[in-house]
Amino acid sequence: MKNKKRHIVFILGIFCVFTSFLFFGRQTDIYTILLLGGLAMTGVGFGFILFGRATIKTKILWTLILFLSIVLEQVAEPVLIKGSFLIYVKSNQDDLEEINDMLIRHKGTLNMYSDTITVGNIELTEEETIRLKELKRNVDAYMIIKSTTDIYYGLFGFFDVRHGVWYSINGKDPETALKCRSLTDKWYY
Repeated sequence: MKNKKRHIVFILGIFCVFTSFLFFGRQTDIYTILLLGGLAMTGVGFGFILFGRATIKTKILWTLILFLSIVLEQVAEPVLIKGSFLIYVKSNQDDLEEINDMLIRHKGTLNMYSDTITVGNIELTEEETIRLKELKRNVDAYMIIKSTTDIYYGLFGFFDVRHGVWYSINGKDPETALKCRSLTDKWYY
């Protein structure tokens, strides 16, 4: 039974690493916990397999499984990350569309951090401002930035790392994004 536990821990760790990328764009805390926990479980499980009592063939087999899972993770990671942003956009579609409609109706720019509109030349009514703050909380964005060509929803930011989605007002690649990828319709990540 002890031999099977180390294999279960190893496989469960790999599963956690793969699953973590589905939370990359929408719930960064869960992503981090699953990724680090999965890596730790995989490392511990593999350590017990490698240094435990097993035949050389078994150790080579599990080493090959590890390398295969690393290759598969590298191939699957971009697809899973894109899926995470797609899940975010689809699950918040109504609120995101309402924000987009509200901001597109007004010409100009807007920067909204926390519940404060810090920079911008859009003049919103008091009702629109209250509704925009409520919708921002609903979509769990820490910032919303509207330029003349796109709207950016910041989902995670720490030091110089930023994750978010862009909505292109004119349907072209967002100008404010250095390297963005198409997500769906006018959405980019």
